[in-house]
Amino acid sequence: MDRKTPWILLPFVMIWRFVELILNIVGRAAIVVIGFVVMIVGIVFCISVVGVMVGMPLTAFGFVLMLRGFF
Repeated sequence: MDRKTPWILLPFVMIWRFVELILNIVGRAAIVVIGFVVMIVGIVFCISVVGVMVGMPLTAFGFVLMLRGFF
C-alpha cells in the first residue's frame, strides 16, 4: 500500500478486503468447475469419431481453464 489509510476508515478497508478475498476464492472455484465440465464434454465428444475434431480442442481448453483456476 502506497497510500496511508486514515485510522478511522480501517474497519471499512478490512471489511472490503475480506469481501474481495471471498469473491476471489469463489471465482477461482467457479473457473475450476467450468473447466472440468468443458473437459468432460470434450471427452464425451471424443468418444464418437466425428466429434474428435471438436472434442480434442474442448478437452484441451477445459484442461487449460482448470490449470488457470488452480494457479
